[in-house]
Amino acid sequence: ALPQGPLHCQARPRARLARLRDVERVPRQAVAPDLPQDGGPAGQCVLPLLQHQDTGAKMIHAAPETTSKIVSKSISKDGGRTSYRGLVRVEDDAYGCKSHVQCDALILDDESISDTYPYMEVGSGDAVIGHEATVSRVADEQLFYLQSRGLTEEQAMGMIVNGFIEPVTRTLPMEYAVEWSRLIELQMEGSVG
Repeated sequence: ALPQGPLHCQARPRARLARLRDVERVPRQAVAPDLPQDGGPAGQCVLPLLQHQDTGAKMIHAAPETTSKIVSKSISKDGGRTSYRGLVRVEDDAYGCKSHVQCDALILDDESISDTYPYMEVGSGDAVIGHEATVSRVADEQLFYLQSRGLTEEQAMGMIVNGFIEPVTRTLPMEYAVEWSRLIELQMEGSVG
């Protein structure tokens, strides 16, 4: 059953994607790449989001001079809630490690919510670890501008959403990117107006 959903890893770390259930019965997904023990490239794993989910990633730096980047993109609509829970751990003897976690959320209505819960466990004194989170809404001015160019409100919203996730889709193989764009179109149908 693994992996499920769109997942893209560069530099070929082994990755496991698992669906979990918590006590509130919220669907959860977690990505846990196994970084190489020999100090090889750490790679980058991206788990894009498009559903109401509690998701997360775990990155463990067990070897020196490894680098990781976690990118989480979430889109919430219709009162949905997205949560990201992530762990970056640098072992005591893993010197020279670098890690960056980026969580971006797009909220499409007044009822939706997005949460981020980062956890950093750093055992090495020279590790460089960073985390950033952004939450944005679709501005009325954006919709107005696109509609003034002849798009319907639904088409304009779809274009904005596709632009939001474009940094992730460009890293996917073409067949996944096309399928993902179609999935977004289906999810956006009837969500405006």
